Amino acid sequence: MDLLSVLYLIIAALTVLIIYMIIKFNKSFSKLRDRLSMIESENTKIKDSLNNFDEVDEINQIYTYKYFHHLIEREIERAERYDNKFSLLFIELSGSKEHDIKIQNSIFRNILDIIKKNIRLVDICFQNEINFSFVLVLTEVEASQAKMIAERIYDSIIKLELPEGISTEMGIVSYPENGTLRRNLIDKGKICLEAAEKMKDRRIAVFSELD
Repeated sequence: MDLLSVLYLIIAALTVLIIYMIIKFNKSFSKLRDRLSMIESENTKIKDSLNNFDEVDEINQIYTYKYFHHLIEREIERAERYDNKFSLLFIELSGSKEHDIKIQNSIFRNILDIIKKNIRLVDICFQNEINFSFVLVLTEVEASQAKMIAERIYDSIIKLELPEGISTEMGIVSYPENGTLRRNLIDKGKICLEAAEKMKDRRIAVFSELD
């Protein structure tokens, strides 16, 4: 067999391999798209139920924290049923309570706008007015992806040039990597926020990266 024939065989084999990979990728992408579509549909129903039960802050148009624990239980049940994963992104603003309510509301709305621009329809954002914080439920997102989202949000918040004394901390925990129980995930989120407070730059703590 001459060299030219060998090259033809190699090209033919590579062509078959490429076609196989494209078909396999398309099937995987189609399954992921269908799963996300299903999750989006379920989350739309959840959001509708939240609206029906007055779980939305009318001023900021965001879901209140009191329903957060119930939603997490539903998210865990769904993850177990479909073998899914999800991440929780905790965002806390330290020092904001030292400013007057007008400044607080302005900061809150600006950060909320940033969050909305960086999450998908399948994701759900909650606010906790007690300690001026947010919690994001990121569906089908693992820790590394959640960190990328957190970095985009963090960098946009920094550009707001917040008043002196206000800092932003973020913590990331993932299911099932960091736990499979609601309380366990929330407690680890608090640990991440405490660790983030001690960081000098980009205060984003991922639980799986902590010592």
